[in-house]
Amino acid sequence: MTDDIGGFRLSLKDNLQQIRKAKPEERAHILTSLSLPLLKSYLTALKKTDNDKDDVFPILGSVLRFLCYEETEVLALMIVIQLRSSFGDDLLGSEILDQIEDISTTAETRADRYAVIRVITKLYPVMIGTCTELFQKNDTVVKLLANEITFLLGSNDVQLLYNDADNLKSMLDLFSSSCIDGGCRKIVAQMYLGLLVKVLKLDSNDPVKLSVQCMAATIIIKVWSSITKEAFKTEAELLSLEHLSELLINGLIRHSDKCMVSYSVEGLAFLSLNTEIKQTLRKDDNFITSLLDGSLMTDREVAYGVLCIVANLSSYNKVLSKRQQSVEALRGYSDLSNVDPRTGKRAVPKGDNDEDIARFVSYLLDSKSAVDKITEALKSSSSRGVQSQAIQIICNFCYRSESRASVVKHGGLSLILSYLVGHSEAIKYNKETFCDLKKPIEDPETRLLAIKSLARIIMSHNPSALFHDNFNIVTPVPFLLEVVVQYDINVDGTIGKTPLSGLGGEAIESVDCFESLIALVNLSSVNNMKVKDLVTKLGWNAIYSLVFSSNYQIQRADLELLSNMMLSPLCSEKFFNWETPNDENYKNFEKLCQLMALKDSQSQLAVLNIFANCSDYEIIMRMLADSTLFQDKLTEVMKDQSSDEDVQLRCLYILENLLQSSDDNSGIWKKARTELQSLVANEAESAHNDEVCQMAKDIIAMLRE
Repeated sequence: MTDDIGGFRLSLKDNLQQIRKAKPEERAHILTSLSLPLLKSYLTALKKTDNDKDDVFPILGSVLRFLCYEETEVLALMIVIQLRSSFGDDLLGSEILDQIEDISTTAETRADRYAVIRVITKLYPVMIGTCTELFQKNDTVVKLLANEITFLLGSNDVQLLYNDADNLKSMLDLFSSSCIDGGCRKIVAQMYLGLLVKVLKLDSNDPVKLSVQCMAATIIIKVWSSITKEAFKTEAELLSLEHLSELLINGLIRHSDKCMVSYSVEGLAFLSLNTEIKQTLRKDDNFITSLLDGSLMTDREVAYGVLCIVANLSSYNKVLSKRQQSVEALRGYSDLSNVDPRTGKRAVPKGDNDEDIARFVSYLLDSKSAVDKITEALKSSSSRGVQSQAIQIICNFCYRSESRASVVKHGGLSLILSYLVGHSEAIKYNKETFCDLKKPIEDPETRLLAIKSLARIIMSHNPSALFHDNFNIVTPVPFLLEVVVQYDINVDGTIGKTPLSGLGGEAIESVDCFESLIALVNLSSVNNMKVKDLVTKLGWNAIYSLVFSSNYQIQRADLELLSNMMLSPLCSEKFFNWETPNDENYKNFEKLCQLMALKDSQSQLAVLNIFANCSDYEIIMRMLADSTLFQDKLTEVMKDQSSDEDVQLRCLYILENLLQSSDDNSGIWKKARTELQSLVANEAESAHNDEVCQMAKDIIAMLRE
């Protein structure tokens, strides 16, 4: 491959010479017609063959120079990524350091020096460690930056904004990119803040000035926690979050150019984590209108920022407290809540107003165009970040029950199911291990948010009215069970794996499991045996385990689910298909009988409902009619809770079914004639519930026949 690479080396070098000599109006044509095809061919060659560093590294300097041009920066960056894949960060990083050192040393003109700045800026996202070393420690680059910043600080407005502030924007772009590193943020805050303040003092009426001010404002927000108290004292008003937010809102509303919009959205994404700013943004109609402008959603990075803002503004207090780690990538740039750098003291977190949030959510749901923008972003973008934020917004909308009908009306349920189905290609559910994963789930955090939204919608609606056209009522079952099974794995140490196993042990909270169980209860209440059978096949182990949960809400919901599932022979046989006391199913039956005496009344009723539902099956009725264990427990409950008519109603229903289905010499008839008859007679005389009274009278009549 050496000869081919040698040809590229000469071709790229000649092409760069041609670009340098060309007139500005000719440059774009050369870049698109000559440079792009050449770079594409080089990238293709790199992908086809194993590469030797002695062949490709001599060409790296030319590739880096193409990062300076908008037409070729993407392809040049793809080549760098390909080289990183071939040689690794360390080896490629070392070569990049050498190449940029050479380019910086030979930079004679201001244009050459800013070319170096642009190259480092474009490289930052893919070579963070290398670029950070250049920004912080490379003497040549540090000196170059210091000289250019000194020149900018000494420039008047005309010089500063020359050529639409192209050089100033390049410097600010580098500052912004470097903020991904904590050490760089400190350098910007403590050494280069003067330039940012100078920019903030410009007149905002001019679009170019406002654009660079939005850039400076966003950088200040990123380095906020590293700014010294002295700087805040000197420029208190300029550096206040209120002033910075006003600039960025103005930039978003005017959106004169892409740079202005991009930085305005990015800065406001950070600021929307701050409670006071968040409350201000919700009340600004012009801001909200501009934020939801459809044109902003065409750019992936801007769309991500817009959705971040909407997600932050629609996050209820409880949700936000749980999401702190998930927004760490945002908060890492600028800690706007923990320590106030103006005083050096730890700030007292201020709670947001949930009613304000509810009104804002209602406003968004009432605005079809707003929901359509979120919907379109989720449908059209393959970006993980965009999809994650769109799902987060839907999850926020579903937090309160009163909003869920509107979410369904706008197609939210279909969106969630489409997302889950579309991200489940690597999953094969089975009854043995719950599922097999061909590969780990890429974004389990967003998957959990989608399932939580799904559960909240289903638990608030009649399932029969929810599912039609694209999705069957069975579709949500495996997704809801993922949370239940994973919760059981986390809490009870059950061995297993789910698509959510990549999350931390505390990611799934008890309320998440509870809501998924309630959603399954709602689904299984529908007259559809496929739902009950699928829940049993996939979720049996976790569902049976959670019957004994120490969390009474989960235990209660789980027992209610089991009660509905008992109508399925697949489930009922787990308790009633046994021959000897040594059988596994008998042990399940024995434990279920013990649960008839649960202290939690709702859980106890759920257990009694299980037996009541099963007593409709003749084969099970006969078994219960001859089970001394069951009869003793039933008698115990009827005696101990004679004043609880809800309990008595279920006990009498079970007793009547058993008496009707069994011979009068069976165990249940003997028990009824001896220990239970007086209890039943008492209910017939004193019960306030007419149904209890009538059922008791019918049983007494049967016993007297």
